[in-house]
Amino acid sequence: MCKTKGPGISYWLGGRDDVVEGRWMWAQTDQVFNFTDWYPNIPDNVAGNENCLHMYAPWKLKWNDVTCAGLYRFICEKESALSQTEWITCYTIYNDASSRINYTINLIDTPGFGDTRGLTQDARIVSQIRELFTAKGEKGVAFLDAVCFILKAPDARLTTTQKYIFESILALFGKDIVDNICTLVTFADGQIPPVLAGLEALPGKPIPYKDHFPFNNSALFVNNVDKDQASLSPSFWEMGIKSCEKFFQKVLSLKTKSLLLTSEVLAKRGKLEINILHLQHEIDKGLSKINSLEQEVTIFTKFKSQINENKNFQYTVKEEHVEKVDISGQGIYTTTCLVCNFTCHDNCIHADDSNKYYCGAMTNGICQYCPKKCIWSAHSNVSYIYKSKTRMVNKTYSGMLSKYQEASQKKLTQTQLIQKMTDDIKICECGIQVMIEEITTCTNRIKEIALRPDPLSTVEYIELMMESEKLEKKSGFQLRIKTLEECKKRAQYGKSYQFFTDRLKDTQTALAQSDQQEPAGFFDNAKQKLKNLFN
Repeated sequence: MCKTKGPGISYWLGGRDDVVEGRWMWAQTDQVFNFTDWYPNIPDNVAGNENCLHMYAPWKLKWNDVTCAGLYRFICEKESALSQTEWITCYTIYNDASSRINYTINLIDTPGFGDTRGLTQDARIVSQIRELFTAKGEKGVAFLDAVCFILKAPDARLTTTQKYIFESILALFGKDIVDNICTLVTFADGQIPPVLAGLEALPGKPIPYKDHFPFNNSALFVNNVDKDQASLSPSFWEMGIKSCEKFFQKVLSLKTKSLLLTSEVLAKRGKLEINILHLQHEIDKGLSKINSLEQEVTIFTKFKSQINENKNFQYTVKEEHVEKVDISGQGIYTTTCLVCNFTCHDNCIHADDSNKYYCGAMTNGICQYCPKKCIWSAHSNVSYIYKSKTRMVNKTYSGMLSKYQEASQKKLTQTQLIQKMTDDIKICECGIQVMIEEITTCTNRIKEIALRPDPLSTVEYIELMMESEKLEKKSGFQLRIKTLEECKKRAQYGKSYQFFTDRLKDTQTALAQSDQQEPAGFFDNAKQKLKNLFN
């Protein structure tokens, strides 16, 4: 049982169903839960906006669904290392007679990056921001006046985690937002904040800090009954009031910016992430084929005479196969092609199948990743993903031979069989090269329009997280390290591609014979066909 946070008759339980009505999940982990303890005839979703779960003491602590705007205590203490904000929240503060400003303020509060839940949680935050900035009508945000960074004054040297957070946030915005970035400094003491030196040391100096706004919240919690002549609270209060005035004057002087360019940055980054994910899958598949080819060529060469005498000669090799992996209860939405049995997007923001047209894997309603390039409506959010894995397989030489003979409709010699197997790898290479070209095009566009085009300091942060997991060894650390290794692999996709091409060259050199020449134009023709499919 969690420790409660003081008196009260109503408590938040941390469940929400605002993604899919009736599908309740924990806000902190996005994990769907099945156990319920509702009050009779509840949930009733009055007015269609009761999407949060709370517990009501007069109802014998039974569950009730309420609007998310209620001001209740949380039933559980939160870890200090976790962000205190779970979802992006938009606030509107209207001016009235007591206001110091004469206009309405709209605030967008985002969860913090870099907490203990790692890169998966950060990816969820980016997805929420992308959804907010690209949504149409009242559900979306089309303009911004200011983007505010909140920094602690004493941080003279920024840690790897802090640098990662800055990079991650700046990477979301277009270049046109740079003049609208404001720096708010907390724990200030009236002197020049040491954190400014840390910002000065950042490469590219991306965060404007010449006009920074210092605050010290200790003045808000001071005991106003006892008067202490030596108290610094009045000074801190005055500093905060002046900073607020300066800040709002600054915001009024800023030009309101459209989020069109930022929306394009977010869309391109989403597309880039999917491309890199599929590229890594294709590289792994290509390497698996190279390994299989090398094994089979070694076997065919070593046992050539036995194979000639016995066409049913058996051998064992490692081979790739596809497995269905259950992900139910993890709060992950997928885009899976039901025609190709292929996972096109393994972490989609669109849970509802009717919205799959807007999935990042689609271009004009056509999927760019499933083998048959199917229409969006052939895709669904299912509770599993398809993953490629390797296993040992028993084969016969005659079975391998007949597979390629049926495709070519002619009898093949052992040399011709090896050539056909090599051609399979070349086709895989063509597909990889087409994806590399797509990634390069996408990356170049991001460099043109994004405030922070290439936030690959992520690799250093991932390595730091891996070391931390190895030292702490908390429950489930091995699985988290494996996930981090996959993230690092994707962040270094260039190295993976270079490794693949080097392995392919080595294999081709080993197989090269004076009487075997590559069919003229094979590579270019295959590449063009794949390009046509991709586009």
